[in-house]
Parts: sequence; structure tokens; C-alpha cells
Amino acid sequence: GNMAAGVLIEAFGGASDAAFGNFIGEVGGLPNVISGNDQQGVVIRDAGVTDNEVVNNFIGLNADGDALIANGPDGVLVFDNADGNTIGLAGAGNFIAGTPNNRAGIRLETTDNVAQGNFIGTDSTGAVTLGSHEGIALAASGNVVGGKSFGDGNTIRGMATEGIDGLFGNQILGNSVFD
Repeated sequence: GNMAAGVLIEAFGGASDAAFGNFIGEVGGLPNVISGNDQQGVVIRDAGVTDNEVVNNFIGLNADGDALIANGPDGVLVFDNADGNTIGLAGAGNFIAGTPNNRAGIRLETTDNVAQGNFIGTDSTGAVTLGSHEGIALAASGNVVGGKSFGDGNTIRGMATEGIDGLFGNQILGNSVFD
């Protein structure tokens, strides 16, 4: 792994150099393996860094999706005014596992983000518990976790603490949190 984050999307020189519209992974494609990094698997940060999609990735898992190769802190971290990003889609969620103490599979510290269709704490089948510390941590309002349509919900299992932990003003819909 890397000594820093596996994938970093940022506004390198400030808001005028905003990074938007990036795709980390693709619907129907082979998953990226983002694992074994000293820091987060994926970091999205800075004002103007918006409309990025993180879909269909193995984060903290091996290439077969059946064993842990954990990253340092969070699986996916969105912070520092990076609003309006998408982490997983129905049928193209990420498989995220192995986050250490006090860290989450997905940590959203900004607004207007969507987290859907992800499997946190499981292998790539969604049936075997591999665990993580915390599923989804919400440190800002205005986010959507799950949804009303089939496949929108996140599956979160085997957490050491909360499955979903957050502030007021977020929509938390149709998720499965167990074990």
C-alpha cells in the first residue's frame, strides 16, 4: 500500500483548481482494489470538489474480496467542504471492511453527499462478516444514506460500535444494520 491515502481527490491549488466529475470505479466493471494504505482508502476534500463518484470498489479487501487488507483510518473520507459526492449506487456499491478503532467505513463530514448500495464489514458476497469499527459516520447534515428504491440501502454488519452514527438533518432510509 501507499504511505498516504490510496486515492486522493482534492483542489490542488484551491477552489479555482477544483476537481469534479471523477469516477473511481465503474458500474459493471471490475472493481478497483484500494487496500493496505497507511491512510484512508479514498479521500475527497476541499471546496469545489463535487460530483465525484466512488462505485464498485474493494476498499480494505483483497482482489478476491474475501479477506482483509485493511487501510489505515477510514475506508472513504469526504471532508473540508467537498459537498455533493456519491459513494456507491444501487447495484454498484463499494465493499468496505477492516477499518480500525474509532474510524468508519464511510465518514461524511460535508453536506449533500449520497451513500447507497454499499456493503460495509462484509466480504464481496455480502454474506460473510469481516467487520469494521463503525459503519457510516455523519458529521454534517443534508446527506442521504440509503434510499427508498430497491438496492439503495447499505448493508452494514459486524461493527464494533455503531452501524450508522450521525447528526440531525440527514436522511437514513432502507439500510440493513445487523450482527
